[in-house]
Amino acid sequence: MDNWYLLYTRASGEMEAARTLTSLAERLKQNIEVFLPLVKERRSKGLYRFRTVEAPLFPRYLFARLDFEHVSAVSIRSSRGVQSIVTFGDQPATVPCCMIEEIRSRIVDGYVKLEEAPPPDCPFMQGERVEIRTGAFSGLTGVFLSYVPSKQRAMILLDCLLLGRNKPVPIPVSNLSPLCFADVL
Repeated sequence: MDNWYLLYTRASGEMEAARTLTSLAERLKQNIEVFLPLVKERRSKGLYRFRTVEAPLFPRYLFARLDFEHVSAVSIRSSRGVQSIVTFGDQPATVPCCMIEEIRSRIVDGYVKLEEAPPPDCPFMQGERVEIRTGAFSGLTGVFLSYVPSKQRAMILLDCLLLGRNKPVPIPVSNLSPLCFADVL
């Protein structure tokens, strides 16, 4: 009976394993279906430069639907790019069909569309005056410019005579507090 199984691949070998298993199915005239869900990732190319690349949804893993009564586990394990078949004890681990269908239902234009988490609420508004309570710039004030959620940092335009001009500086949000009029007086 055909079941979905999880295969563990060599590092960065998911694509190669998928191609090899597909050609193995054609050579053996067996029904082996390979599923490698992909996502688009944004990777850094340097300072402020990014590129979009396709990457596996589950790095080093891919799914294969096959029947071990007709296909040898040895031929799967020895396929180029495949490191092993994921097992529980000595039995290959089966993946429920509903899980595969759920992943497939999220594919848009060839890539799995993941639900994006809502941006975390930032406690400050753009243009709001803030004071740095802790850290190297403790006691200095500035204007809140923007929030970088991935780094939990805020860009602050510091009021600093030492720098000779107002300078945008990234500061951890946890180091900031709103500047009240009572603090100024």
